[in-house]
Amino acid sequence: MSLATTATTQRSEPLTREQWESYFADDGRVLNQSEIRKRVFAGGIDPEVRKEVWFFLLGVYPFLSTTREREVLMRTRRMEYRAMKERWQEEFEPEKHDAGDSFSAADDLDPEDQFAFIQAKITAMGHQFDRQKADSSIRTIKKDVPRTDRETEYFREDDNIHLQWLNDILITYAVFHEEVGYVQGMNDVLSIILPIIDDEVEAYWCFAQYLETIQADFMATGMVQNLRTLEELVAIMDPDLRRHLIDVDAGEMIYCHSIEAERERSKERRTQRQKQLGGTELAPQEKAEEAAGDTFETKYKFELFVCIAILEEYRDHLMACETMADVFQFINGLSEKMHLDTILLRSEEAFFRYCRESVHSTRGADDYLLKS
Repeated sequence: MSLATTATTQRSEPLTREQWESYFADDGRVLNQSEIRKRVFAGGIDPEVRKEVWFFLLGVYPFLSTTREREVLMRTRRMEYRAMKERWQEEFEPEKHDAGDSFSAADDLDPEDQFAFIQAKITAMGHQFDRQKADSSIRTIKKDVPRTDRETEYFREDDNIHLQWLNDILITYAVFHEEVGYVQGMNDVLSIILPIIDDEVEAYWCFAQYLETIQADFMATGMVQNLRTLEELVAIMDPDLRRHLIDVDAGEMIYCHSIEAERERSKERRTQRQKQLGGTELAPQEKAEEAAGDTFETKYKFELFVCIAILEEYRDHLMACETMADVFQFINGLSEKMHLDTILLRSEEAFFRYCRESVHSTRGADDYLLKS
């Protein structure tokens, strides 16, 4: 397959508040999720409304929830986060936690929240920690948090509340999701979300919901599977490049793990990622098989087409590499070269081309990217 065909979507202006509010029904339900995702993919989200849109794109709020349902849901989730945080603080940082009756904390809540908090507290108290895994996660988090994105004003000052939020969110997630735990790189994901949401509890739920869609990528088995799948995809999309990479002992494509990290490094790139979050990773992949039938390979996630696009963008350089060391050195030097909008255009084009070849129709691709 040739990689040099025209991209499908033209970049557009960011989703504005006026456009966003036009999707709301009278009871607060958000209509036409497919069109919203298409707009976000094509142009991102205006900073003024980004936080509100992310709650839906990241899965914190269902698109068809009413205004009242969202109010109740967030109040409940505030109590759940508070209970989980108190639980691990009691267990792992007792010297920093009030040793009194933890249920007395409900006294400072209004009656509507008291019952929800007590329920959440009972659930949290029933969680049995894997002490060894939890201790390991907490040690790594406390090493990583002080190093997280200190160039931005939000995290720059030592001992600021935002670094504490970062620490507490990561620990809460890790000790209550021990099958995943904490993996280096999660702090970078959260450091993109937290400055936009700017609220500890809300940021936790955005982070937790987002990880539901990508948590396998942080696990060793998921990373290996992604690399194997990428190898298959490169062989389909560009057999000559695949053969060349094998010939120079770079066929296992381990270096592709660094591509995502390289895209995050500069402030400008992080801003671009904030604009696009929700329009790429959060395209509803679970609908692809339903839309396109059994012949559509849903294991080929859109993120892998981002890698394909980057490999295509720099194909001539990669074909000129004579050793695995040359490939690693070139990939590691990409941080100041990649332009996100160009890569997204190429990613989408590669995705649609694969779909045409796989299901002989663009219908599956349209539904994959745009349907709710």
